[in-house]
Amino acid sequence: MRRRILKILLVAFFIGNLSLATAQNLTGREKQWLAKAYRNDKNGWIFLHIEGGPFERGFQRGYLTANEIDEFLKTVAYLEKFETAKEIDFFVKAANILFKNKVSKEYIEEMKGTVAGMEKAGRKVTFEEMLFMNGFIDVLWHWWPQEKDKIKMPGPGCSAFIATGEVTSDGKIVMAHNSWYFYS
Repeated sequence: MRRRILKILLVAFFIGNLSLATAQNLTGREKQWLAKAYRNDKNGWIFLHIEGGPFERGFQRGYLTANEIDEFLKTVAYLEKFETAKEIDFFVKAANILFKNKVSKEYIEEMKGTVAGMEKAGRKVTFEEMLFMNGFIDVLWHWWPQEKDKIKMPGPGCSAFIATGEVTSDGKIVMAHNSWYFYS
């Protein structure tokens, strides 16, 4: 029993030191920014309070929601690879071409702050990936459907089979179809 308590205390100590080490990596200015922000999770919703200038707001958001932003990018990367046979970098590059010089300085600063906040929280994302995530609907639901019509896309299509008569166990029809539509 004492051994178990000791193990629990050691784990708690290491976890405490891990979060302390993360907090120690923050500058005094970053700590001040985070002191004005907070996050409240309730019933599956995240309420986030941020304030300040664009970079400061972005930093707070990136720091407080780093895990969710990271998970979102990984999810989109997985789904789009499956649905389009394209790596996420393809869409990130497209977003940067599409949005270059079209995003206000305020939003650029806020996205840069989000990237910085995520990095301080232990999650790595590039500014280009952040720009893509902020415009993913435009890229994936508007630009890509038009773009893919211009190029020949290899990959799966529909597949089906039908059998009847002596090739089935009871002579009745056996049939299957797969459209590969949103298969993931």
